[in-house]
Amino acid sequence: MFLDYEKGHWFSVYRARLGPDAPQLQMRIQTGKMSRPAGPLPSYTGYPPRFVFKLMAARLAMMMGR
Repeated sequence: MFLDYEKGHWFSVYRARLGPDAPQLQMRIQTGKMSRPAGPLPSYTGYPPRFVFKLMAARLAMMMGR
């Protein structure tokens, strides 16, 4: 996922496009319309609190100039 706070939205990025150094997947979000999410990753129909916390922490770090 790529997040651009100036425009206020995010969009999907194919992980394979990030190359071999891409970080490991941690969770699947917005899977409510999927018939059956595959794999061992945790799946959420909405936005889990852990995900929202990570977004807000990243935003705070950007505002602090880190």
